[in-house]
Amino acid sequence: QVYALEILDEALERYPVDGVFFNMIGYVTSDYDHVYHGICQCKNCQQRFEKMYGLPLPAVEDAKDPVFVQYEAFKRVTSQELFHRIRDLVKSKNPNIGICTYTHEGIDIYRNESNSGIKRPQPEWIYSASENVKLALGSWKDMGIANAAVHFIDFPFRHAAVSPSLTYRRLAQNLASGGGMDYYVIGHLDNQDDRACFAGVKKLFAFHQENEEHYSGLTSIADVAIIFPSQNFSYGSIDEFRGIFKMLSEAHVLFDVLHDSVLDTAALERLNAYQAIILPDMRLMSDQAKNSIDSYVHNGGKILATGFTAAYSSKGQLLETVDLKCAGINQIQDFIAYAQGMYLRIRPEDKQTLGGFEDVDIVHLNGDLLACELDHTATPYLGYIPAQMFGPPEKCYYTEETNIPGVITNRYGQGIYIFVPWQIGAQYYQFSTHVQPLLLQAALRDLINLQTRLGADAPALVEIQVHRQDATENLIVNLVNLSGQSGASTLAPIEMQDIEIRIRCTGTPNHVRCLWSQHDLDFVLKNGNLQFTVPQLSLLESIVIQMS
Repeated sequence: QVYALEILDEALERYPVDGVFFNMIGYVTSDYDHVYHGICQCKNCQQRFEKMYGLPLPAVEDAKDPVFVQYEAFKRVTSQELFHRIRDLVKSKNPNIGICTYTHEGIDIYRNESNSGIKRPQPEWIYSASENVKLALGSWKDMGIANAAVHFIDFPFRHAAVSPSLTYRRLAQNLASGGGMDYYVIGHLDNQDDRACFAGVKKLFAFHQENEEHYSGLTSIADVAIIFPSQNFSYGSIDEFRGIFKMLSEAHVLFDVLHDSVLDTAALERLNAYQAIILPDMRLMSDQAKNSIDSYVHNGGKILATGFTAAYSSKGQLLETVDLKCAGINQIQDFIAYAQGMYLRIRPEDKQTLGGFEDVDIVHLNGDLLACELDHTATPYLGYIPAQMFGPPEKCYYTEETNIPGVITNRYGQGIYIFVPWQIGAQYYQFSTHVQPLLLQAALRDLINLQTRLGADAPALVEIQVHRQDATENLIVNLVNLSGQSGASTLAPIEMQDIEIRIRCTGTPNHVRCLWSQHDLDFVLKNGNLQFTVPQLSLLESIVIQMS
């Protein structure tokens, strides 16, 4: 770190800049590799880790090892310190230099990428750009976002481009999520060997330029926030997050993404802006984060927690109970490890509260389950069916149904805490069936009583996001057509027709116009609800609702 800072100090003295973005990517120092890639065994890291924790560095990456869990925290602390030291140095030379790099610590603009990788599982994460932009704009109000649509397949194939349709989708999601246009090639545009996407990229950039007035000063009007579980990646919680992200988008629920570090700061004001907060398998939570959640629920907030949220210590060890006052759980009776043939029964009494299960009585359980003893204030739903032999139905069938719940609700103060003690999101991300979305939607609708601001008669592969422009009070509704993905192929989206949009307004609309197709729309306003129909959708449509 000292050597890197000396280099930066000399560079800033030799090449003074003003009002220019300073892109400090982090690879200027070997410490970047230490804090992000693998376990560093250098002398500096060994001494620092032993001083902080009184332990030697772990030998292997193992989320079940308490020392490795502490090493993960060590990496976060070390990288934060490095980037803040860099910021202090740069700003001491010139406060007008904007710092842009791949971290949220000590910067002005959060750099991220929607990219591909030859070793990455296929298909592509279809919401990559939306996730990156939502994370930045939802979490840090004074920070910009520069999410790059990466031209090439991977560094070993930097001269070959990804599918043009994939690049277009990434740029369209950038725009729809409230970000800007950002496109990244190796080299420069004049010497690219694959130029197939250039015409479409130019069209998207030109569209943004022509309509720039409508894309500045935007604020999301989301009903729900999902927490980004960065401190729990070692447990695979990113799959839980992405599965829930996918289900919310497909159901056209308006939602923001908040980084989990938000819970460690002045969180209540931020959380109170939403009808509900979703905690996706957040096993490790700081004491401050737990206090924030308890206070939020006590004051009337609504939480949907999944997986093993707040059930682990700071060292990654399973606790005797869920460490949240609002959870309504006396103790964890058992950690039921995954075995083939496990289910959850949706019982007749469950269906009296949870709607949408007229033709479904069972959920397959493709993962672990926490067996919890409930407080008298809590209410159980669904019943666990232990693993049985599977095979021909005349020989193999389940014979036991327990009272171990698959969904738990608890009233705490003026609010409610919903706990799904298994990984509903990860199961949908891995092996999507119709049942997980039914259960998530029932929890939001029938247990949390979510009053959605948006209604849409649209296919699940139409991504919809809505923002309010602060200066004008206008609403902008963005639609992105995500059809066209088939396995590893990202093809041109299939054009869709007659998409009906219903949105609750606080003002009085006087004009509704499609920016991409450049025509006005007829609309109906009744009891504060605006309704209009988008006649066609190719890749993107942006509808501006002008207010009186």
